Amino acid sequence: MIPGLYQSAAGMMVQMENHQVIAENLAASSVPGFRRNQPSFESYLSPMVQNQSQGSANEIPGMQPPMVPQMQVTTDFTPGQLEPDGNPTHLAISGDGFFVVGTPDGSGQGYTRNGSFHVNPQGELVTSEGWTLMTDSGQPLTLPKPGSPFTVNSTGDVSQGKDLIGKITVASFDNAPQQLSPIGDGVFVSTNGTTAGPMPADTALHQGFLESSNVNSVQEMVSMIQAARLYEANQKMLKATDGTMDQIINKLPAR
Repeated sequence: MIPGLYQSAAGMMVQMENHQVIAENLAASSVPGFRRNQPSFESYLSPMVQNQSQGSANEIPGMQPPMVPQMQVTTDFTPGQLEPDGNPTHLAISGDGFFVVGTPDGSGQGYTRNGSFHVNPQGELVTSEGWTLMTDSGQPLTLPKPGSPFTVNSTGDVSQGKDLIGKITVASFDNAPQQLSPIGDGVFVSTNGTTAGPMPADTALHQGFLESSNVNSVQEMVSMIQAARLYEANQKMLKATDGTMDQIINKLPAR
């Protein structure tokens, strides 16, 4: 394989993946608590290119073999802005930490910053996908009187009237990008058996607020335009390399 063709094709594929990541960020920009996907790029020596380069009669001493790009995606855990909406079932976290939510079938748990909860027929606070908000007792937060007002203070204590119902669990992680993996719907799960820590002392809950996503739509649109231009540049390079090889082959004397 001609390294120039391989490099251009790899560059096109990377920008296609980059475009997809940006599109997903834009699509989720209005989802409360959404954490944007952060693409990063680096070059590496492809085994295919390396095998083609090693032992070549045309190899130039001291010249580095051609490199090809690759992309990695991580999660940007920069917090979003807290915005009041007055809905008592909506909650937001200021500072580090995540709501602990149980799976709809009760088989496991995850972590989210999306505090857009509502009360289901069983009196539980749940996400739009049915994940239940968990308390420090390991059980879903359940309102004894689903139709009655309730309050949540800054430390997570939930009360109805004078009765303390439970305490919302807020989990923390020392290195969230390395310890959490997204599974969709704004929910993360811990990786490699990581154990969550307690609610940090400087973290607080806010009732009647929602945290916006940390997606900057303007910046994402700029990145999308850049990705399109880079894709086009690699496409032109591929066509130019292919055209050059075609001319060389057609002008070689027949043997």
